[in-house]
Amino acid sequence: MKTYDMRFDAETMAMLQNLKGSVLKSIRSDAEALPSSAYGIAEIITSRGAYALTSTIEVADYFGALEDVAMFRLFPSTGNMPSRLMNTDMTNIPVEEMIQEIQIVNEHQELFHLGVKTYDVQVTRGIIFLLQNGGEISFEKNIWFSEMISIHKGTPLTNQFIPISEFEEDWTDDYVGKCERETIKI
Repeated sequence: MKTYDMRFDAETMAMLQNLKGSVLKSIRSDAEALPSSAYGIAEIITSRGAYALTSTIEVADYFGALEDVAMFRLFPSTGNMPSRLMNTDMTNIPVEEMIQEIQIVNEHQELFHLGVKTYDVQVTRGIIFLLQNGGEISFEKNIWFSEMISIHKGTPLTNQFIPISEFEEDWTDDYVGKCERETIKI
């Protein structure tokens, strides 16, 4: 059995913990309004600094084959990163709300072949910022091969995420997929 842990690491979780209580000033992406999808990068501009949330292709084992897999990462940024789309400017979408809570949405994905577990994968699916005004803003990593980051504003946003049934139904013949979702509050 192969095991992979693609959840946010301790350093990323500490960065997110530091954002609690800060003001989410704006979101920068190639999208012009919310809800939308950003290609590969969205910047989160806060009163404590700027952070780039990326979904970037890396070659990895995707359930038995080497494939291009989008990896979700968060790191400090300059607050003026360029778009990954040619001839496209990044747009600044104002928010100006205090972050009261942060939720990390993780998935536990398992693949069984003829009843034997062959893969056990942990992956971060998204981040949800709960704001002082009662609203939420979420960033969701799309399917394995997509560099798109879905950005939503509203409430409750966990209902807007791709259903886990999509993973479970994506297998044929002798393969069975199982997926559970967990939300961790910071």
